[in-house]
Amino acid sequence: MKQNLTQEKLSELSGISLRTLQRIEKNEGSPKADSISKLSLALQQDITGLVEKDLEDNKQQIKILFLSALSFLIFPLLGAIVPSIIWVWEKDKLREFENSIKSLINFQITWVIVFSLTPFFIIPIIYYLLNVILTVIYTIISDNPLFYFRNSGDSHYFV
Repeated sequence: MKQNLTQEKLSELSGISLRTLQRIEKNEGSPKADSISKLSLALQQDITGLVEKDLEDNKQQIKILFLSALSFLIFPLLGAIVPSIIWVWEKDKLREFENSIKSLINFQITWVIVFSLTPFFIIPIIYYLLNVILTVIYTIISDNPLFYFRNSGDSHYFV
């Protein structure tokens, strides 16, 4: 429903400052609930009619943002880079989700670091365990074992 009101007239009708109306019109940040309520009264419209489209857009953008985190399947670092880029582009539209988005990006960065450092810890542990296992197996099956056990006690000596 178009009412052809100027910003000045709408400011007078709603009791909202002209600057606030300009910010709302330019999508600079998210309007407060009080401002939306005053606008709905001044325009004689239901609040849901004013915010419904924004909610749908935000839902779609949030879905895209969180699904973009799956890009780590292609390359681990992309799981942090792609959501960060999307968030920077859509930052002013997604202000109310800022904490969730930051948590997502921090989680992705943490996993990139963990997956990057894992080989430096896991490979030496596997190497050590494999070395111990093979030494024991070699000692058991070899004609020339690494350890000789005496019959007279638990002491042993190296060859």
